[in-house]
Amino acid sequence: MGALLPPKTIQSLPKEILLRIFEFVYQASCSSDFDSPSHFADPTLFPACIEGVCPLWKKLALSIGHFSSRILVFVDKPVVYTELRTRFTVSKKYSIDVYVVRKGYDVDEDLEEKARVRGVMQLLVQHIKRCRVVVFDVLHNSSLPHVSDFGDSAAKLLTFRLRSRLPGIGPKAQASFPANCRNLRPFYSRPLRYLDMDANIFMDAMSVPGWYKSFEYVSRKNLTLRNLPCLENNSYDLHKFLTILETLGHFHSLVLENVEFNPWYRIKGLIVTIFVQNFEFIGLSKEYVSEFLDAIDNKIEEPNITLIRCGLECQEDFGFRAWCLTLCNIAPEEDLYKFLCCWDGFSLILKECPGVNDNNVLRALSTHSWESMHAKTLRQLQITTSGPILITMDGLKRMVIERQEEASKFFTEDHPMKSIPLPMHSIYISGSGHPLTPSDLSWFSDNLDFFYWHASLPRSDSPVLDWDISNLNDLEFQPSASGDIDPSSSPLPPVSQTPSLDPPADHSSSPPTSQPLPSSSPVIEGDFCYLDWPNTLESSPPPRSKTPDPDSPILDDDLSRIDWSKVPADFDLPPPEKPQRCSTPDSPIMDGDFSTFDWSIEQIILLTTIVMKVAVFGTQKYDLASLTEVSIPEGKEFSFTFLDPLLDEKTAILAAGHDAICIFVNDICDAIVIKKLADIGVKFVALRCAGYNNVDLKAAHKHGIKVARVPAYSPEAVAEFTVGMIMTVIRKYHKAYNRVREGNFLLDGLLGFNIHGKTVGLIGTGKIGLLTGKILSKGFGANVIAYDPYPSQLAEEYGITYVEALDELLTRSDIISLHCPLNESTKYIINDSNLAKTKKGVVLINTSRGGLIDTYALIRALKTDHVSAVGLDVYERESNYFFADSSAKVIADDSFARLLSFYNVFMTGHQAFLTSEALQNIAETTVNNLLELEASGTCKFVVEK
Repeated sequence: MGALLPPKTIQSLPKEILLRIFEFVYQASCSSDFDSPSHFADPTLFPACIEGVCPLWKKLALSIGHFSSRILVFVDKPVVYTELRTRFTVSKKYSIDVYVVRKGYDVDEDLEEKARVRGVMQLLVQHIKRCRVVVFDVLHNSSLPHVSDFGDSAAKLLTFRLRSRLPGIGPKAQASFPANCRNLRPFYSRPLRYLDMDANIFMDAMSVPGWYKSFEYVSRKNLTLRNLPCLENNSYDLHKFLTILETLGHFHSLVLENVEFNPWYRIKGLIVTIFVQNFEFIGLSKEYVSEFLDAIDNKIEEPNITLIRCGLECQEDFGFRAWCLTLCNIAPEEDLYKFLCCWDGFSLILKECPGVNDNNVLRALSTHSWESMHAKTLRQLQITTSGPILITMDGLKRMVIERQEEASKFFTEDHPMKSIPLPMHSIYISGSGHPLTPSDLSWFSDNLDFFYWHASLPRSDSPVLDWDISNLNDLEFQPSASGDIDPSSSPLPPVSQTPSLDPPADHSSSPPTSQPLPSSSPVIEGDFCYLDWPNTLESSPPPRSKTPDPDSPILDDDLSRIDWSKVPADFDLPPPEKPQRCSTPDSPIMDGDFSTFDWSIEQIILLTTIVMKVAVFGTQKYDLASLTEVSIPEGKEFSFTFLDPLLDEKTAILAAGHDAICIFVNDICDAIVIKKLADIGVKFVALRCAGYNNVDLKAAHKHGIKVARVPAYSPEAVAEFTVGMIMTVIRKYHKAYNRVREGNFLLDGLLGFNIHGKTVGLIGTGKIGLLTGKILSKGFGANVIAYDPYPSQLAEEYGITYVEALDELLTRSDIISLHCPLNESTKYIINDSNLAKTKKGVVLINTSRGGLIDTYALIRALKTDHVSAVGLDVYERESNYFFADSSAKVIADDSFARLLSFYNVFMTGHQAFLTSEALQNIAETTVNNLLELEASGTCKFVVEK
């Protein structure tokens, strides 16, 4: 046996490999739902799983900016402010999510919490402009910052949570933040969508100048208020709160948890108009629920209402509607019957409500008189409980029949009722009880569209209670000599005996021990925790390979020991066996213990042959799907690493360990990046697009890196999109769509013109330009002219006529569409000079490259009405905004923002190529390019300098 190489630890991996590992873990953690303390304290999530290994890893992780885009601060232990300041500093170019939380909330008091929160706030307020998420989830209400403590403009803030766990606001909270002493600086959070606060913090925040005004017009807001008990020092009244809701406009959801406004300040008889789609009340009293619903005029006519652990009360002459009414954990003493008599809606869901039975729920939903019928429009009923089902089959049938009869009358009699009686559509019942008989199942299947009944009961012939065997004394189960259980010695009751629902008595006993099988077996009843492995290995040595005949030059199939001098010239070697997962005695892999694994390349045994490792930058969901679905030839294999960041000087290091990179139009592959790629061993650059203006071809040739592209993935996709964009800006589809959705059917301002007979000029006649011209010429009857230094022989067949000079095209065209590549000769081909040569009122379309148009020149032409309409799928500085959700960003590019402000500019986010056929062609061509490059060093679509 040869001597083992000195083992290396994972800490000795190169920096590039470590960063790849970190990036993988970071991307995996980005999909985690950070919404509960258990997630925050999870040591397996990033960054704790990396930074907690050793100081080297922590230092390395802290050096990468986007790794610190999620900042967790635990205030139930001392805060290292220098480290926190470092995280804010290294992430300064990124939007950040900040969570100020605790690892545990099981203490009654923490005197240090408030000071730690204040220390964090001093650093956080300097970076509030970059925050997408700000969460304070602490123990004491008095530790929470106030909205006035932030100030400035939080232009990216989507989620804002200020929450404490101890109920009540208490004297400390009132004394710590006197309203008249706060610094009421302007604080703006225009994109705010999710607001979760202690109720007293929220009510005080309404006095911060301009704050709620900054997001009152945001639609689909979500508001959660907590922890405002009904106390004497609670000066917040219901009418004031509802007035605030009215001011803030539309809400997608309103959640009130343990919130009740002081009864001294409740003002009855005042109705406030609000717009709320979903209500959720948790732990509220019956008086408050009733008064709240009675005091609002919700303009969302069919909201959803959920009541969890709430009291139920229905005042006289009170009624409300909810599309879906959900009642959870309602106490059995609550009057379900009376409450349901006040409700009407489509769906009723009852979860873990022990008081549900025929006498309250079904009685409220059944009646022989249409005039007194409750919940007339009910169609769905769902009852789920972990306890016994107290609803009977007869009660359900009676309800279904009575509602069917009343519904049938509607079509034969005139009823002076606004609500239309509807028969039941579906019923879902789940709990413990008697199973459904076949006759009952048949009846419900005939009378309902959907019926589900799940009742868990132990089988009548089973001596074991299906739901509880935790107290079973398994020591009394001893195998007989034959391996069967002796019924006479069984501790279980006879089969005919009905088992009691009470839990069996507790039997104190030691843990069961396994009974050994015959001594020749090293396995003890399948329980390997008691196995004596050394004796087992000695008594049962692993099988060895058969010794070959003396004249065989191969010793035990170990080719490393072949005496090659004895191998005949015509001898055919047998195919080597596939490598095994377990290690041999001289293997550097220590039987699955990778802590001492030698990570040097020459020691790694590859279990499969990987042709090429490819780092895919700027990955979108559709890229991942299309590339992984490409059919790879047999015997070949790719290893794709999908990366979210775009390629640039800083992210190039992520390609370490890869043979190739795959990039798109907005990745930066200049000379500096090319050099970095060459230094880490990248040999190929595969563009999943036709253009290559973002790649420095001279630098690539200098460093021996081959560049390939996809010249024609689906020209039909872009050509069809171009024609659609022309139709949109001419006939104003987008404006008409928005008007109709708002109920405006006026036609003013929607006047367009025919394409038939107009002159359309194409600059560039590659495959996309030719197909665009063909559609416009053959399909619309337009006069299509084109300019291209390299004319195509297909132009005449497609009805396209070439002009001698670009100036001629500019002066003749009613519509100009750009289809040329971006290079030194075409950059800003649409500029002040050329725009001046066009007709007044010309329409300009660009689905090629943003750099073909001088944006400032285009803005000047739009301001003078020289250009009547513009359709753009590209923009010269689009990489800062496109292919990402920029709705929460301030558009810092003034020219881009100015373009978007024009009523006659229609812009899309570089989507002209986006069809399923195009994505499939791009993926297949990209993979084929890489296969050819690996095999021969060149390919059909290689780009020369």
